Amino acid sequence: MMRHIGLVALLGATMLSSAGCPTTYTASYRVTNAAQGVLVMELYVSPSGSATGGANRLSQPLYPGQTFTVTGLAPGYYDGMAVVYIPGSGQWAQLANPLVELRAGQTYTQTVYYTDPSIPTLKSEGN
Repeated sequence: MMRHIGLVALLGATMLSSAGCPTTYTASYRVTNAAQGVLVMELYVSPSGSATGGANRLSQPLYPGQTFTVTGLAPGYYDGMAVVYIPGSGQWAQLANPLVELRAGQTYTQTVYYTDPSIPTLKSEGN
């Protein structure tokens, strides 16, 4: 009888500890700056179809080689937009990626890179 009580207590503790871990029910959106000479100044991730892009998720610029991840997002469809600045030329650009599906427990990854030396691009890595 004591063996069964110990097993039930162990299972109960396991279920409680996993219930307090919401990361399996949320999604993440990651942006990596792989473009030399480009700063990601702003990042917006908002539910698709919302009237506004929401708040800028970055508190400081994302320099080449750096990555930033927005966590705790409810699964669903989102619009992503990065605002980049190229200090050498003084150019600004908005790199949009509308209608991205974010799935629970997964991270959607995007990379800012150059396809042309003067035009930064946002590349999807997928889920």
